Amino acid sequence: MLDETRSFFRRPLDDKMRISYENSPSFRGFMKLGVENTSGKLDYREQVEYAVEYNLKNKDKDNSSAYQHNKSFPVYERLKGRNPWPDDIQPTLKSTTTKYSTEVCAIADVIRDSLCLALKLDPKDTLHDKFFHPTEVPHWVIKLISYPPNESESESEKSTQQGVGEHTDTNFLTLLAQDSSTDGVLQAFSQGEWIDVPSSSIDDDDTNGDSTKCSSSSSSSSSSSRYLICNLGEQVQTWSNGYFLATPHRVIMRTSSSSSFATTSNIPRTPRTSVALFYNPSLAATMGPLDSNKISNLSWERPQDYQQWQRPNNLMIPSVGDNTFKSLARSHPKVFARHHKDLKILDDGRIIKRRDQSTNLARS
Repeated sequence: MLDETRSFFRRPLDDKMRISYENSPSFRGFMKLGVENTSGKLDYREQVEYAVEYNLKNKDKDNSSAYQHNKSFPVYERLKGRNPWPDDIQPTLKSTTTKYSTEVCAIADVIRDSLCLALKLDPKDTLHDKFFHPTEVPHWVIKLISYPPNESESESEKSTQQGVGEHTDTNFLTLLAQDSSTDGVLQAFSQGEWIDVPSSSIDDDDTNGDSTKCSSSSSSSSSSSRYLICNLGEQVQTWSNGYFLATPHRVIMRTSSSSSFATTSNIPRTPRTSVALFYNPSLAATMGPLDSNKISNLSWERPQDYQQWQRPNNLMIPSVGDNTFKSLARSHPKVFARHHKDLKILDDGRIIKRRDQSTNLARS
């Protein structure tokens, strides 16, 4: 999957823009550098975003136009759409991505059930209906991501460049594959500090099986992912009533002034490539908190009043669909403004109708 991702991002910008996400009300397609932001600051990456495809009754590629002016439908219905695949220039991308997503979702199923067991709950009684809704499908999302080397001549820009800013994912689980490029590093927040997350790949020519080695000049293109990094999302935190916490994380870019990287001259500058699968229940599901009595007798590895990092003004909305829409609207304001003119996003992430600002469409 990493090789397929690299193949796409090596293509000319004009080819990639043929599947631009700017044309998709459901936020799907290619995003060039400088269009996505986290916490109001631009991220230094390009990506392709896809999601589960729905059998839409109308002939539109997306549901947005059908629901835009109809109050009876939840806003998250607009996320139901079809993916813009580059079949004419890379016909294998669709089949590879679809197969990979199916296999990774099966792994996420096991982790989901394990979380239930850790809470001494029966997985089938607890979460089965949310993931296997009678009329809705789980809304998985996948991002193919490339972080180009930071070539800025400005030392001030180099020292502040974010690949993606600190945040928590709005979904249930995130399973990430990343290569061994040293030009960017994933960091997670734990016990009050940001720590580096090791690469999830081992170089093909590494016969000793040491995944901590720096990549050679060709390793970024030849490495294969051997394990997946798992982040807990906001839905897990909401559902478990705070027993499990969403994983704050970020990607920072290699710079000449950063002590986080070995920036010796013999280490090549290569894009950091990653593939993130965001595992969700159905959009119609509500991840309301468990009864506190069910978790009060569990063993806690931290004080119950422990304060984890959390983005300011970030309401964790129990509605899966509304919490998902919140993240997309915040990160992609141009698409939100272009295709959803009737909506407004509040400071805490809730979505309301512009013509009736007292109506809150996010079921908080």
